[in-house]
Amino acid sequence: VLQPREGETPELELAHESLLETWDQLRRWVEESREDRAFVDEVTRAAALWESRGRRADEVWQGDALADAERRLRPRGDREIPDSVARFVAAGRDRQRRRVRRRRLRLGVAAALLSLVAAGASAAAIVLDQQRRELLRQRAASQLEGAREALERGALLQARAQLRDALQARDNAEARALWWRLERRPLRWSVDFDGIVY
Repeated sequence: VLQPREGETPELELAHESLLETWDQLRRWVEESREDRAFVDEVTRAAALWESRGRRADEVWQGDALADAERRLRPRGDREIPDSVARFVAAGRDRQRRRVRRRRLRLGVAAALLSLVAAGASAAAIVLDQQRRELLRQRAASQLEGAREALERGALLQARAQLRDALQARDNAEARALWWRLERRPLRWSVDFDGIVY
């Protein structure tokens, strides 16, 4: 190891290449260094192509490729990241942030629309239920009035049938009172025959 001067980084100088074959850790470091250089070369070419084409947003790296570049290109003391590569990676990061923001905005709008639809459906259900109840109330009132008129005419079977329908539609005290009056009047069935009955 060469002793660095003030402000310099330490350097390692190999005395013999056989160390690469016998020293596993050193071999891994050299291999990683080769991979890093190859990766930096790849990103540098991509960045140069991106700049030569006018820095179009759709040509920057996204997703896993961008995450890998950000991880592997962290500044270290032994290398500098070229400015074109830094701009390329930053443009990819910015595009990804915009995509995430747009996705969140779309999800927010969709959630708001779904909430409005749900609120509208609930309001419609409430209105329909009120209309149904009102219709049942009117039907029950009509059946009750028909039962009262039938009772006054003496048509007890008709009065019972209409009152039963009125009570099924809407149970109330007035209908029960009329039912009580009907129960007190016995049903007599009579038929007039024009001949002799055996």
